[in-house]
Amino acid sequence: DDVESRPPMARLGFSYCLVRMAAERDDAFIHAVEAICPPQSKACRFLKVHSNVGSDGGHVHEQLSFFESLTGEELALVTSAAYDTAQLLARQPLTDEALSDEEIDRRLRRAGIEVPQSLH
Repeated sequence: DDVESRPPMARLGFSYCLVRMAAERDDAFIHAVEAICPPQSKACRFLKVHSNVGSDGGHVHEQLSFFESLTGEELALVTSAAYDTAQLLARQPLTDEALSDEEIDRRLRRAGIEVPQSLH
């Protein structure tokens, strides 16, 4: 399922899953990701803000408090979307393994992203 095809309430489940994952990240992880990103990119902004070292570490707890105010039907939508998002993310390594390095490079170049030769 595509996050945009679901009822708006379901987006909270998508958001919760991603924010919860980011909350567990530390400075070392963020620096490792930054090392493979193009210079000046904002690819790690989400991680920097929502991680344990970021400015919004309490975001997950705020979401949980909000979830307490939801009806059973609304909470079911959020829970289902969080589950679907987690499943999609769990399959990502298998998807990545299915692509050759050449195919990944081609897709990145097509998107206008140059991969430094040191990463090949």
